[in-house]
Amino acid sequence: MGSFIDAISSNITEFVNSLAAKGYDVNLAGVRYSDTLMGGGGTNDRAPSASGFYSNATFFLAGFLNPLTLDYGGDGPEDGLGGLTLAATENAFSPSFRDGASKVFVLVTDNTVKNTEDPTDTGAVQSLASVISSLVASNITVLAIDRNAADVREIVEATGGERFDIDTDDYSVLLQSLAAAVGRV
Repeated sequence: MGSFIDAISSNITEFVNSLAAKGYDVNLAGVRYSDTLMGGGGTNDRAPSASGFYSNATFFLAGFLNPLTLDYGGDGPEDGLGGLTLAATENAFSPSFRDGASKVFVLVTDNTVKNTEDPTDTGAVQSLASVISSLVASNITVLAIDRNAADVREIVEATGGERFDIDTDDYSVLLQSLAAAVGRV
């Protein structure tokens, strides 16, 4: 799993640098999530936590991504809904979203999301429908890098985003598409 996690980190770095290279005026923030909203549900499981906004790619990489410890919980669906909910909370970041800024979230996951609508998702505390409703009401676009999970596709389609395969060998095309999508929103 280590090389897989290293590849994800490397690809996020490339994506963030591509935004800077294209001259996009973006503030970047990160949310770390694992298996349950409250934490404690599995190996290396922690509640979601948010970084503040960073005004450029260099600060984001140094302040959030490089020190981030990516772990393998090994126990099924992840709390992507909790991560999205925390990111959408106006006071989760300091400073908050800029007035008039487009809100584009990139969900990176290698699993399905925990969802109270699925009886097999033990520890789920949110429903997919309620999170989607909140994201749409807040005019948030979700782009996803995942393994084509049906629930993640549903989030992306409802918010007008795009999804990409996490297991692709050629991330350069994917990252160019993501950077262009961020620029279009």
